[in-house]
Amino acid sequence: MAPLPLSQRVWLQAMLAHGVVSQAHAKALQKRACEITRDDYQAGSLPTLLEEVGKHLSSVGLEIRQARDEFTGAHLIMIVNAKGDELAQVATTHSATEIAVTKKILERIFTNNDAYSLSSTEALKIGRQCKPPLGNAETEMLLSALVKEGWLRYNRDTGRYLLTSRSMMELNVYLKNAYPEHYFSCIMCEDPITNGVACSNAECRVRVHKHCQTSYERQIGISTREGQASTCRGCQHTWSPSPVGEASVQR
Repeated sequence: MAPLPLSQRVWLQAMLAHGVVSQAHAKALQKRACEITRDDYQAGSLPTLLEEVGKHLSSVGLEIRQARDEFTGAHLIMIVNAKGDELAQVATTHSATEIAVTKKILERIFTNNDAYSLSSTEALKIGRQCKPPLGNAETEMLLSALVKEGWLRYNRDTGRYLLTSRSMMELNVYLKNAYPEHYFSCIMCEDPITNGVACSNAECRVRVHKHCQTSYERQIGISTREGQASTCRGCQHTWSPSPVGEASVQR
């Protein structure tokens, strides 16, 4: 396989430095890489770049993943480790006790019914219950570090921790294998879902992102203007969506 052109190598280094980026940011980095290397930049060539770089990355156990932010709907791109235990990525700067607490926090967030979130009080309790335990102050420092590193997001209005786009993209395989009964994919875009709506039939696995909901309801024949009912594509029950994510938590 021929080596990547210099402009693509510069773009790759920028992507690795930035982590998860929006599609628009990835295009801007591509344009800047071409300017630096005095290479021709062609608008609309990002898909080709992703394909060509992706082929080279596969040989070193990396891959380019694309998804949409569950809260904003923005298109995201990230280079991730395609093999091994992705949870090891979290371990690079933390002690063994912190890693154990982090794993428990991730598990609790992902298996907390349809809430996919965790209160700060619950997070501190996990730290105290871990063996060896982590005190409240140490757990708070760990949580702050995980937020700063982009693994968790903290909602100050609700006092709850949630998984970020980085977590969902980098830990996707780990979460799917570790907690299959809690791992759901959006019926429209097929990306994993922790924020959106679900069929109210408890036995149905249909989940839909907020940014996919309008398209889904149009597909099953619901008109928001007319307020007509329709049936879920998964179970044929009347479509009456219930919240997935923080909105499902009763306060």
